[in-house]
Amino acid sequence: MEFLGGLVVLALGLGGLLGGLQTPSLRRLLLVAALAIEVGILWSLGQDWGYSWVEESPVHMGLQQNVWILTPGLLALLALVGFARWGLAFAPYGAALALAQGLSFIPMLLQVERNTSMSFLAIVPILDLFGVLLAAFWLIPVACEVIPPPGTHWHGVAFGRRDPWIRAIAGLASLGLEVRPPATVLESGEATGTFRGLWVRVTSRPVLWPPGYGIRVQVRGVPPGPLPAPPGLAPAETVVRRGEDLLYEGRSPDGSGGSADRLRAFLEDLADRAGSPKTGHSPGPLA
Repeated sequence: MEFLGGLVVLALGLGGLLGGLQTPSLRRLLLVAALAIEVGILWSLGQDWGYSWVEESPVHMGLQQNVWILTPGLLALLALVGFARWGLAFAPYGAALALAQGLSFIPMLLQVERNTSMSFLAIVPILDLFGVLLAAFWLIPVACEVIPPPGTHWHGVAFGRRDPWIRAIAGLASLGLEVRPPATVLESGEATGTFRGLWVRVTSRPVLWPPGYGIRVQVRGVPPGPLPAPPGLAPAETVVRRGEDLLYEGRSPDGSGGSADRLRAFLEDLADRAGSPKTGHSPGPLA
């Protein structure tokens, strides 16, 4: 039963992690669920962890001699206090604390079992173990929303190889597009608007399979004709037509790519193909 429960936890944890990286609203739900789990860990410290006819709570055992049984509760308290004090900025540390909970849970139980000759197969400690593992998975997406300050070591670690992509998207502001900076450390920014009569949307998202980073350019208003050559922004690139839109998708396992000028040149080439005038540009409504 515990094995099947572990498989369910793994599926829920990975599903929440992958879904949360793609969907901002799901990230908030996962955060609330993870914090509820941490509250449940604290509550469980006063409940019966003893198996079979043995009745024993972690609080009582911790006050007697086995203080290590309180480790998950202490880490849960630190996580809750951290989120209450620093909000979402604490998310990376909260995820690290949840991971520490998961890694320390079984060694802690084995140590206390050895000292007390007790078994901890009761429902409460098992649910706590599954809960801390879920919290460790579910806090990662919201932790990715915390952007390190530019110029710092961690900013370089998070975005270093994708700097050409970030600069390429940010540079589209000069074409009249509305530019948004990366929303998570796995993204490179977004841009939307109208350029020389073409409706343009540029997005960047993590690629789930094969794992890596992706950049997507959607252009509407390019007349039928031969497909343009890929701009050289990523190692794996495709350019296709889908209905009224011309779509470019680039994928990179580490975010490395071409120079910042290539995305602008790609859009200018599409505008030339459409016969759009080169004088002036104005942002337009999204389609």
